[in-house]
Amino acid sequence: MTRTIRDGGDEPALGWGARLLAMLFSGLFALVFGGVAYLGGLRPLGSSLHAAWEVRDWQPVPIQVLDASLDTHTGKKGQLSHAVRVRYRYEFRGRSYEASRVGLDEDGLHDSVGDWHQRWLQRLQTAREGGTALQAWVNPRRPQRALLDRELRWPMLLLHLPFALVFPAISLGAALVFWRALSGSAAWRTDRGTGVRLITGPNSASRAQLGLWLFAFFWCGIAFPLATVFWLNGAPWWVRALTLLFVGVGLLLLGAAARQSLLAWRYRGTELVWIPPEPRAGQPLEIRLQLSAGAAAARGAELLSLRLAQYRVEEQRSGRPERCVQTLEARLSRQASPSGELCLVARFELPEDAPAQGAVRGGESVDWRLELQRPDSGLEIAYPVPVQAGLASQGSDAPDALSRQPSWQTSQQLAQTPLGAAPPALPSEVRARENDQAWTLEFSLKSRRWLAGLLLLPLGLLSLLLHERRIDGLLPLLGSGPGLASALLLALLLHAASQRWTLSLSEDGLLVQRHSWLWRRRLALAPAVASKLFHRLSYRSRQAGRPEQAFHALYVRTQQPLAERQLTPGLPGPEAAEAVGQFIRWAQQQQQGRFSPGGQRETAQRQSYPRWGWLLWLALLLLWAELLHPPV
Repeated sequence: MTRTIRDGGDEPALGWGARLLAMLFSGLFALVFGGVAYLGGLRPLGSSLHAAWEVRDWQPVPIQVLDASLDTHTGKKGQLSHAVRVRYRYEFRGRSYEASRVGLDEDGLHDSVGDWHQRWLQRLQTAREGGTALQAWVNPRRPQRALLDRELRWPMLLLHLPFALVFPAISLGAALVFWRALSGSAAWRTDRGTGVRLITGPNSASRAQLGLWLFAFFWCGIAFPLATVFWLNGAPWWVRALTLLFVGVGLLLLGAAARQSLLAWRYRGTELVWIPPEPRAGQPLEIRLQLSAGAAAARGAELLSLRLAQYRVEEQRSGRPERCVQTLEARLSRQASPSGELCLVARFELPEDAPAQGAVRGGESVDWRLELQRPDSGLEIAYPVPVQAGLASQGSDAPDALSRQPSWQTSQQLAQTPLGAAPPALPSEVRARENDQAWTLEFSLKSRRWLAGLLLLPLGLLSLLLHERRIDGLLPLLGSGPGLASALLLALLLHAASQRWTLSLSEDGLLVQRHSWLWRRRLALAPAVASKLFHRLSYRSRQAGRPEQAFHALYVRTQQPLAERQLTPGLPGPEAAEAVGQFIRWAQQQQQGRFSPGGQRETAQRQSYPRWGWLLWLALLLLWAELLHPPV
C-alpha cells in the first residue's frame, strides 16, 4: 500500500482568543499602512498623473511676470523646504487673466526635493527683468486656469513610489491575515487519516520563493526609488555610495528569489511516495522521489542524493531558528523511465526513539525532512515526512538525547592523554607563535568582522535619514534619536572590526587578552589552573543549506574567586576546543622544572579599561556632524 503527498485536507479552526488577537493586530496594521499608502503615495501619484493627463491639450500663450519670490519654510527639526510663488498676466482670446500656478500641484506645497523651485525662480526673475520670455499653458475651456510647467517631476514621483507600492502590499497582507483569522482557518493543513501536520506547498523551494519575492519587493521598492532621488538630487558622494550599497543588496535578493523560483519550476511535477503509508519510529521506511523529465534532464541531476534529516525548530523565537540534530543516510538507487523521468529510491531505518513530526522536545518542535542534496552537500529541495512515534514512546514529551537544553550545561573535562615531544595539532582557526618568553595563541574572529560589515547597512540608513536635517554640531546630533543610535552603532562597528583575542602561555601562567581599539580586557591566571580546563557549548550557528554547527569554548574553574573563566572564543566543534586544551597542557609540560614564581597561586587578576579608539570614534562623529550640516 502506498500513499502520495497531496495538498489539501481539513483545516483546524483557531480558538476565539487567538482569532481576536490576530484580527486586532492585523486590522491595525491594515488600517495604518493603508492610510500611509493612500496619503503618502497613492493620492499624490494619482493627483500628479491626473493633472498631467488633464493639461495635455492646453494651449500655450506668452505671459508677463508681475511678481516672483521663494517661500522658505523651516520644519520643527530644522529642515528647510521651499515653494516658488509667482503672479503672472496673460491674454487669451482678447481677454486678460492673472494666475499663480507654476506646476501640476495646484496647492503649491513646500518640498526639498531637488532644485526645481530655485530654477523656476531664476527663470521667472530673468523674464521679469526683460530676459527670456516665458509662456503659460491655458485651459481653452476655462481660460482662467493656467500653469507654467506641465512636465512631471520625476524625483517627486520616485519619492512617493515606495509608499504607493510597498505600503499597499503590507496593508493587503495584513488584510489577508485578518480575513483568515475571521474565517478561523490556520496557516497549515492536516492530512486526513493520520492527523500529522504537513507544511503546505510541494517542496521547500515553492514555500521559500513567495517570502523571498515579498522581501525583495519590499527592499527594492524602497531602496531603488530613494537611490534614484539621491542621485538626481545631487547628494554628496558618500550618500550616493551608500545608496548603491542598498541597491546591491536588493539585486542579491532578487537573484535569490529568482533562483528559488527556478527550483520551484524545475521540480513542480515531482511526486513523493513513502512505504508504508504511515512511517513509524523503529520501522524501515522506503521513499520514492519521482522527478519529472525536466528535473531529470537538469545539469548534475545524476549526482543528486537523498537523506532523511531531523531538525529542531524554536517556534517561540522570531525567525523560527532551526538546527539539524540527526541525519540518516541510505543507499540510493536510480530508475530511469523511457519518457525521461527519474525515480530515486532510498530505504531508511528509523530509530526506535525517533520523535514524531511536530512533537515538542526540550522546547523545540521536531521537523523531519527528506532532503535532495547536490554533490557539494548543498540543499536542492526538501519535503516534510510525517514520521510517527513508536508505540512505546507515544505521549512522551520528555527531553531526549538530542535536546538542546542539557547540552548548554554539560561540561567535558580534557582527556588526560600522554603528550609527546611535538606540539599537538591546532585547528585552522588558531595560530600559534613562540618567542623567548611564551607561546601565544591567536584566535580568528572572522564572524565579528562580518558583523561589522553588516552594521554598515543600518548605519548608512540612519545617515540617509539624517542627511536633510540641519545639525549644528555634535551635541544636537547625539540629542536626536537616530543620531544617538548611529553613534552607538559606529562604536560597536569599530569594536567588532578591531577586536583581537589572544592566549599567552608562559612561566608565569596564562594571560587572556581581549582588546580592540575601544577597550582592553586582561585576565591573568596561575599555571596551576591548566589542570582544571574543560570545554562547553558556547553557541550554535547554521549556514543556508548546511547542518547546524556547534561552537565550543575552553573554560577554567578558579577557586579564588570561585568562578568559571572563558579562555577562548567559540571554536567549531568540541574537537577544536579539545585540541587547544591539549596544546595548553603540552606547553605547561614543557615548562615543568623551571622557576615559575607564583605557580601555586589560585587568584585570578582581571583588568578592564578603555583605549585610544574612543578618540577616533569622537573624531568620526565630529566629521559626520560636519558632513550632515547643510550649507546655509
